[in-house]
Amino acid sequence: MNAHKQSVSVSRAFPAPVEALWAVASHPKRLSDAVAMLRDFHAPEQLTVGSPLAETHTILAWPQRYAGRITEYERHSRWAMTSRPQSAGPCPLPHDTLYRFEQSENGCSLTITCDFQCGGLLAFPFVPRIVAWFMKRTIANLLSAIAARIGTVQAA
Repeated sequence: MNAHKQSVSVSRAFPAPVEALWAVASHPKRLSDAVAMLRDFHAPEQLTVGSPLAETHTILAWPQRYAGRITEYERHSRWAMTSRPQSAGPCPLPHDTLYRFEQSENGCSLTITCDFQCGGLLAFPFVPRIVAWFMKRTIANLLSAIAARIGTVQAA
């Protein structure tokens, strides 16, 4: 079965300066509790290009360990990571994620793009479409969680 490569992207505007958004969304560990399939996440406190990452995802009730690294890190502008499965499993989902921050007149915006490859059971007909839908939903939920946290940061 061939693996299916896909990309999903979701943007959201925030009525806050980009610095407030960056304070909330500049580190994947701060966001990990808002990702439903993510069970465990490890990364150094200070991120730079090349910083190692380790995470465990549960897909179709199957825990899959991933290892990756930070591939881009530009303060108040963008950060990106790559993550690959560390063992064979029925639902491998290697992915690259980019967080792009932009300042605007009325605040700022964040666009999260996830490029992923459906392998194993996830590559069966029609399943990649379901995975893409789930990824978009996950990113939208993550952006909602970020919005709630920005309100908390600004109130402090």
